[in-house]
Amino acid sequence: MDPTSFTQTFTLSFSSLSLYIYPRISNTHRESLSLSLSASAMAIAASVVIVPIGVLFLVSGLIVNLLQSLFRRINRKVAELLWLELIWIVDWWSGVKVIFILITLS
Repeated sequence: MDPTSFTQTFTLSFSSLSLYIYPRISNTHRESLSLSLSASAMAIAASVVIVPIGVLFLVSGLIVNLLQSLFRRINRKVAELLWLELIWIVDWWSGVKVIFILITLS
């Protein structure tokens, strides 16, 4: 068997103790294999954490923009009603009657 091949891996489990036996593999190959396995496991773990955070960031941005747009529409109507109320109060308090006269030239 070629010493660089990692085709045969045997796992012996004794309750919580696991022994990994790599036949005919030198210590340097064993270290490189464990580093490559841990790097790929770290990449998967990082993507499992980062992808949901990215999706949450995008979705929360959309929700905030929609709520902000709704708030601006409501605020515009409330401000218009307040100014109309001020005009009504001033008109009522002054007691002025407005008469429109329309003269048509025919």
